[in-house]
Formats: sequence, structure tokens, C-alpha cells
Amino acid sequence: MARICDFCFLFILGVTVSANNTYNPGQQTKCGSLCTLTDCSDLLRQGFTANGVYTIKPSTLWRPLQVYCDQTTAGGGWTVIQRRQDGSENFNRPWIDYAYGFGSLEGEFWLGNEFIHRLTSTVPNELRIELQDFENDYRVAQYGRFVVGPESDLYRSSIAFFSGNVTDSLTPTHNNVQFSTVDNGPESTCAQAYKGGFWYNKCHAVNINGLYLKGKHDSYADGVNWLGFRGYHYSLKFTEMKIRPH
Repeated sequence: MARICDFCFLFILGVTVSANNTYNPGQQTKCGSLCTLTDCSDLLRQGFTANGVYTIKPSTLWRPLQVYCDQTTAGGGWTVIQRRQDGSENFNRPWIDYAYGFGSLEGEFWLGNEFIHRLTSTVPNELRIELQDFENDYRVAQYGRFVVGPESDLYRSSIAFFSGNVTDSLTPTHNNVQFSTVDNGPESTCAQAYKGGFWYNKCHAVNINGLYLKGKHDSYADGVNWLGFRGYHYSLKFTEMKIRPH
């Protein structure tokens, strides 16, 4: 269930209601302030410590945006931008879907390259990627810099400063690379071959938007793959990408 700013939308239109839909003049200042919160770390600073779906209003975005906030992992304040967990969502999608997002924020989803660009373009962000296999081996890759450029540069990635307990398969291949999908981008043939949208680069060492193949698979590199963790013939059980300003 979305929290906080859902009932603040009416304040933006000049109407203020409380959470139980009754008018409360004293709520106006608080509600207006909450509706200016730009990301999950802002919400955490205001005392909203539960994981879940919230509405934020980044300064660079023309409208409020619903996001999933992870407020408990590694200090909290993370805005989740990707999740794979059960194969319920098709990630083999065209450019427009990857640009503006798809899926369910409480299930599998991609937030949208345009929104990720807006969130990372004004303040420095770190990226955390969590990986889990079907034997429940859990790994983390963290990056001190993560920026996604504008659509005019095909949402080019900038990724650096790795730490974690898994081999860094992301930056050697996928840093400073434009995004590609089956119908657009410099590596659309890679997207077609490996069944997803990503920062492909002749073609990939990370394919966490690939097919959800549930562990070992005979096909080559088209699953939810991380080369340095189980390789090209093992599709991971769970992945999550999340960003946080620092």
C-alpha cells in the first residue's frame, strides 16, 4: 500500500485531507512538506522507517513518482530500481517500457530509465545490487558512484568504486555504456540474443534482466546471469538494484 503522499496529491491541487479523508487544516503545512520529499532517504530522515511503496517528488521530475523504499538494509534510505524474484514479469521488452518502467513495485519490476536518470542526475548516488541463488547463497555488489544519463545519450551508465563479497562483473563490461533493448540502442542484437534490456557491451557479463530460468540452464547466457557468481549457465533466484544519495 502506498504511503504518506497519496493523500497529499489533493494538497497539490489546493485541497487538503487527512489520511482518513477528513479535512484537517493543521495538516496542510506537514502535507505540503512531505510532498517535497525527493527520495527514500528523505523519507527515512523524516522517520518513515518501514519498507514499502511511497510517493516521492524529485525536483527534476514533472510529477510525483511511486517507488519502493528499502528502509532497513545497510542503513536504509534505498530507492529500489529493479527486482527479480519469481519470474512473474516479462523483462524482454521494448525501449519505451524500459524508459518509463513496468511491473509491480511489490513484486518484479524495472523503475524506468527516465526516472533513474532523474534520480541520479542532480546528486551523487551509490548503487547496491543484491544477488541470491537457489541454494540461498547471498552476495552483494556495491558501487560508490552510479549515474544514468539522459535519453539523448541513450541512458548511458557511469559506475565506479566497487566493494562487496562477489566478483565485480558490472564495471569492467557495463560502465560508460549506452542502454539497449530489442528495438533500440547500439547493442540491440545483444538484447535480442539475451532476452532483456541492459547496458549491453559486446554483449554482457551481467544479464540480470534476462529470462528467469530457475537455476542451471543449458542455454547460453540468456538467464538472470552474473558471470562472477554462478556464471552463464545459472539463472539466479533473486536480484535487487537500489540507489541512495550520499
